[in-house]
Order: sequence, then structure tokens, then C-alpha cells
Amino acid sequence: MDHMELPHRHGNNEELSRLEHCMQEAESFQAVAGLCRLLSDAGRVRIFWLLCHCEECVVNIADMVEMSSPAVSHHLRVLKDSGLLSSRREGREVYYRAADKAGNVSASAKTDIPSDTSVPLTGYIEGDATATDVDGKASGWVKGAAALNDGKIIPDITIANEDIWGTWPNTGEMRLDYEWDREVTIDSSRVQFTSDDGGLGIPASWELQYWDALANNGAGNFVNIPDATYTVTANSPSAGWATGDAKGWSDGTWNTPVKTTKLRMVITSGSASPAVAEWQVHAIDDSTPEPTPIDKTELKQALADSPKADDASKYTETSWAEYAAVLDSAQQVYKAEDATEAVVADAATQLKRAAKKLVVVATVQDRAVLSAQLDAAAAVDRTKWTDESLAVLDSAIATANALIGDDRATQSDVKAATEAISDAIAGLVEKSTTKPGQGGDKPGSGTDKPNQGNDSNQNKGDADSGKHKKIPDTGAAVLGVGILAVVLVVAGVIILKRRKSGTC
Repeated sequence: MDHMELPHRHGNNEELSRLEHCMQEAESFQAVAGLCRLLSDAGRVRIFWLLCHCEECVVNIADMVEMSSPAVSHHLRVLKDSGLLSSRREGREVYYRAADKAGNVSASAKTDIPSDTSVPLTGYIEGDATATDVDGKASGWVKGAAALNDGKIIPDITIANEDIWGTWPNTGEMRLDYEWDREVTIDSSRVQFTSDDGGLGIPASWELQYWDALANNGAGNFVNIPDATYTVTANSPSAGWATGDAKGWSDGTWNTPVKTTKLRMVITSGSASPAVAEWQVHAIDDSTPEPTPIDKTELKQALADSPKADDASKYTETSWAEYAAVLDSAQQVYKAEDATEAVVADAATQLKRAAKKLVVVATVQDRAVLSAQLDAAAAVDRTKWTDESLAVLDSAIATANALIGDDRATQSDVKAATEAISDAIAGLVEKSTTKPGQGGDKPGSGTDKPNQGNDSNQNKGDADSGKHKKIPDTGAAVLGVGILAVVLVVAGVIILKRRKSGTC
């Protein structure tokens, strides 16, 4: 930069002079600013630091930085597209490491590209292409097709014949080709068109075509990239060099990447002859094996077997609220691409447990059965049963009446109340129908009269008391009969003796 006089000098003139001489223009720091934005993500910086010290595959990187494989793949793609990483393939495995050169997007593709054609080219790959001026309309005093991918871009250069491809005085349609030694997957491209505000100017339009080996009945042909859109940005002394948001780049973009070995740019000139400072092509690696998907079969089955949102009315509000939270979590885990095996298994287990804790609300049929039991209880003839057994029935009726009008009553409670009424009715105890003194054997009418037991010691006096008991009247009658019998026997004997003696 030009020497300038500073408003204040503080005795460090020599140092300031040196810095003034060495300091670049502000535009030179744009690449550094872009690099800082690229590494503003802590996880990305961690991955880049790791790959500055070793070479590793996606799975191992994910384990070392404690991130999911899809997340690591995303960061690797960003770092590689920016030229900070390079990769190589060994069998089915792809290994990543820091590139030998970093931060220079235009030249990054030239660094550390393996010679093995089975390894995909990624990032900006124009440096690995052979450039061809198909129509040969380049001016004799310009660098020609070699300028298209020499890494010299605006604002590093403005316009110099030795650094550009220009076609003065030719106009019309111009064709430029890139060809690679292997199939590449291209997802975007950009061009720096330039003008000298004279014979060289910005084109009216441009488009890209890729080589389709199956086109033209298998003979191959260049075909337009479907759904591609293109912008045109001017770089010239009058328009300024690399100004605005586009930074001097005219962009070609499309939704679906194309696979090819050759790419063609078709330029339609404006009022002046077209000129190009640099043509970049961006490719991706679509051959990287996807991480092994987690087996979600058990979780899928658990979701299928578990109640759905429209089943909420079948359960109590409290139990459903707890279950719904677990259900939502399980659904999110099932949808998550980076869910771990442990997380998936735990989601299935928690969902099954939550489903078992759901409390079912009583159905219309359950309430109808309970109502029928209440009707049966009301029909009981309460005059026939004891108060104690009726009290049990009344308690069951009271519980049932409280539940029959409660919309939140559970199925288990209603069924229990129904069974309680049924059991109470079955357990009713009938009142006694006999009057006092009329039931069973009357007093004294039994076969064993009082005091006529077999005890031989009956009516004997108590030896210890020294008292005599009164002989009952029934004992005197027996004694009298015995005396009468003795008298009759004696009389019979006397009569017999008289007959023998002949006195009667």
C-alpha cells in the first residue's frame, strides 16, 4: 500500500513504516474473514484440530468427538468444500485429514489429490481438469484455456492478458470444456467474467452442459443440466473488481447433482467479446457409505401397539397426561436420524411401561351393569333381613351411587362396586320367625328329666359341707311303692303256709 502520513507519531516511526509497507489491502483479508466464519462452530474446530494430527474415518471421528456420524459427516463436508480437508478411499472406507494447504479455496483442489481414480474428487475440482477451448476463438495475445483453472482470481488480479481467456474480436457463441480422469458428481459451478470496458466485455448469458454417455443412442452427447439457474456479475474498471455480495462470481446452481466426466460452458457474447478470469466447478462425494442405521424395529412395534392420541378419552386425564409425554418422546426418537441404539431401546422400554400405567375409564356397558345391580338392590324386601346384613348392602349402594354419576370413574372401581353389591345381596341374613318359649323342646319335656341322669352319686349329700339335702317328692313315691311290694310278698308267703298246714 502507498505510504501515508499518520495524524499522530509516537516515537515508533520505524516500526510503523515497516507495517505500512507490509500491510495488504482490505480485500486481501476477505479470505481470512471467511475462514474465521467457517471455524466459528466449536464442534467443527474440534474435528479440524483432530484431523490436523491424524487421519481417520467418519465412525472413529464421531466416537472421538462424541458426536453422531451424520453430524460429523456434515462438518467434514463443509471443511472439505472449503479446502481445509482432503480425503482418500481404502476399500469401502473413506479417510479424512487436514489438507496441505488451507484457506485458498481456488487452489485447494490441487492439494493432496490421490492418483487413484477410484477415489472421488471433491470440493473445487477445476484444477484436476483438462481445459479446452472448443471453438478455438481465443485471442492470440491471451493465456487461453489454461487461464480458466490456473487459480488466479479477482481481486488477486484485475485484468491482464497473461491471466485471462479472451476472444477479441470474436463474438457469438463460445464453448469451453473441462474433462476429468474419473467420474465426478457436480453440484454447482461459478465463473469470473471480466471486461476492459473496451473490446472485452461481460457476456449476455451462459449455461452449462454435462456429458451424458447414454445420450444419442449410447453414443454420448452434451446435455443441459436440468433446472439450472445462472447469474451474471460484471468485473471491470468501471464496475469495480469483485464488488457486492457476489464478490465477482457468476453462479450456476441446480437441485440434483449430476455425474459426468466432462462439463461444457456455453457462452453467448454481448456487444463485446467475452473474457473469463477463472472457472470453478464444485463436486461432492456421494459414494461415502452411510452410517449403519440403528435397528428401530422394537420401538416401531411399541409405537404400533401403544394407544394413539385419539384414544385419550378412554383413560383418566392424569394417567393420559403422563403417558402422552412419553409417547411424544418415543415418536421423536423414532424420527431422529442420529438417535443412538441405547436411546432407541430406552424409548421403547419407557413407552411400554407408560402404556401399562394407563388407567381405563369406565365404559357405558360397565355403568349399565352397575345400574342393573343398583336396581336389584332397590328391589330387596328389607323386612326379611337382619339390620347387620342390610348395613353391608347399604354401604355398597352408597359407593355405587357415587360412581354412577362420576364421568372420571375408573373401570376397575365400577366393576368392584358392581361385585360389592352382588356379594352384599348374596350375603343377606334372614330374620328369625319363632316366638320366645315356642321353639324346640319345652322345659321339662325332654327324655332326660331333671335329676334322672345316670350319675349314681346324684342326691347324695356333700361330705365336706356336713349338710343333708331334702329328698325330693319323687323319691318318696318310689319308696312307697317298694314297701307295698314287700307287704304283698309277705302276705303271699303267709297264705301259702296256711294252705300247707290245712288251716284255710
